[in-house]
Amino acid sequence: LKLHEMSVLLWANSQGGNAKVLTAELKELFISKIFSAQNTSGSWNQKAVLGQGQNEESVYATSIALIGLIKAGQINNPLIHRAAKWLGDQQQTGNFLNMGDGSVLWVATSMNRTDSVRNDRFASDFTTSYASLALQFYKSALLALH
Repeated sequence: LKLHEMSVLLWANSQGGNAKVLTAELKELFISKIFSAQNTSGSWNQKAVLGQGQNEESVYATSIALIGLIKAGQINNPLIHRAAKWLGDQQQTGNFLNMGDGSVLWVATSMNRTDSVRNDRFASDFTTSYASLALQFYKSALLALH
């Protein structure tokens, strides 16, 4: 399995109540493998998570890894906080580009790279939605601790 699939299975496993998708052993293996691919910055890259794409930091790869780990109950792990910080840092004011047509793009490596500046360096709606979801899950998990 790719790390992407492991992350999604961790997420699915958290939704089943008593009917778990993963054994405890598989859950721990997936958590370990995902953490082992994390960059020192807190991010993950497409190649590590998707098995293809670029080796540079990726908003989508980081988002899906973060979601899986949060849903697997890893909110107390300092590496989770580093990942959430990296993801949040990517949406700072200086990382947006007004496209002039009413749309604003979040700077990030796109999964669908082309020779176009618009596609190469800015996250799609799809990527942005996963980043937003990851940060919301992070915030909710932190609030649940208190």
